Amino acid sequence: MKILNQVCLCTAALLFAATTAHAVVVAPPTPGPEQSPAVSPFACSEGFTLDKTTAGLHLHGQLAMPTPGYRYTFNQDDEQPTTGAVTGSLELDEPEGNALQVISPLDIDINMQTEGDVQLLSIGIDKEFDWGPDKITCQKNAATQGNAQ
Repeated sequence: MKILNQVCLCTAALLFAATTAHAVVVAPPTPGPEQSPAVSPFACSEGFTLDKTTAGLHLHGQLAMPTPGYRYTFNQDDEQPTTGAVTGSLELDEPEGNALQVISPLDIDINMQTEGDVQLLSIGIDKEFDWGPDKITCQKNAATQGNAQ
């Protein structure tokens, strides 16, 4: 009888341990403070952002190229302070020699020195292939239109 009681007690302890192991409730993580994304003062062509810096403007984005190895040269035109427009051109230089024909991203990262309140950025794209955008444009958002940046 003593052995039977010990077996029953051991079985009861194992059952209790097994049922409590599955009954553990994990609380969901406490959400942190919500961070609102920074609102850019400019609305740009798809895949590009334009931000105001202490020296002027910083344009960043990507263009799709027909092969890897493309490079670019940026030429900034004179700023037009009366209209708030900044213009320029982006010359795409294709790679030399044979290249794998696969669409590849080209990172565009340009810092421009500007003065005054820029309202519009327009950069023409000089390229040898006939697809993709011909221009990158960024226009000051209406919400920030009244604020001199």
